[in-house]
Amino acid sequence: MDVRPGNEVNSTISTTSTGILRDIADFETWLEDNRIPVNRTRVEEISKALIDHTPETVARLPASDAIKLTAYLFDAFTFSLIYRQLRLMDHHSLPRKLIADAIEGPSNPADERPGHHTVNARNRLFELELACRFMAHGHAVEGFDDIILRVNGAKVNIQCKRISKPDTFVRNCEMAIGQLGKRLPLIADYGVVAVSLDMAIGMTTRLHFPSSPEELVTTTRMYLKAYHAPLQRCFADCVDTRIIGGMVDLKCLGITPSPRQFVMTRQSASAHLDAGTSLLHPERQIFQALIETHPPFERSSEATP
Repeated sequence: MDVRPGNEVNSTISTTSTGILRDIADFETWLEDNRIPVNRTRVEEISKALIDHTPETVARLPASDAIKLTAYLFDAFTFSLIYRQLRLMDHHSLPRKLIADAIEGPSNPADERPGHHTVNARNRLFELELACRFMAHGHAVEGFDDIILRVNGAKVNIQCKRISKPDTFVRNCEMAIGQLGKRLPLIADYGVVAVSLDMAIGMTTRLHFPSSPEELVTTTRMYLKAYHAPLQRCFADCVDTRIIGGMVDLKCLGITPSPRQFVMTRQSASAHLDAGTSLLHPERQIFQALIETHPPFERSSEATP
């Protein structure tokens, strides 16, 4: 494989006070209109839990109550993002089963148990979120089982992993690379591994009261830095030229001191994808790099059969 540095970390910043709550209410209505059950889901819980809260009231809560509410906020930012993309899709193309699965599960991430069905909902949510992020930046999503993208005429399979503990990171990357090696001849031309660190780096660690957007970016980069070298090593050792790289993904949440508002930073670090330095659109930079690395996405003669 062509070994490339890929040392950059890319960031997106989202801020909100009331807009996110409006999106959750609209999402709840949209789900019902599309016959996707909402009763007893995290969407319903979030709608009820956050309706009376602002950044000011959350910041004044006792720590234990604030952490519980911010668990809802982590999901609320994600649900807002996916709703804004899903509502643009054709009614008949919606991945209804994936959506229904992604909004189930325990409301508190602390109640997830590795290897247990309690992790399934947020595992599926990571896949759905990442697909919607690619859609938001103009990429054609052709499949939601993991993710199948159409990029410059070729199919790219994004193998998604959400690790539970830091010491499982390398094993999960290697497992994903092995899974891609078996699947690629059947479903795609190229493969990318995407790993969410949200579960491994606990919610309370990623919560900051108060914090400026710049401080959130700095802190998140610090967390990601510990994973970047192992990620690079995994792909430096990969001999299958169809597996063209990987990325790690992490979200942190804070409340800015003035003005008071909820702030979410979502960051991605990559290996072997030549990610650019844009702080706004990491996916666009990543896939522009893929196009430049493998023009015109023809099958490599060196690819592992």
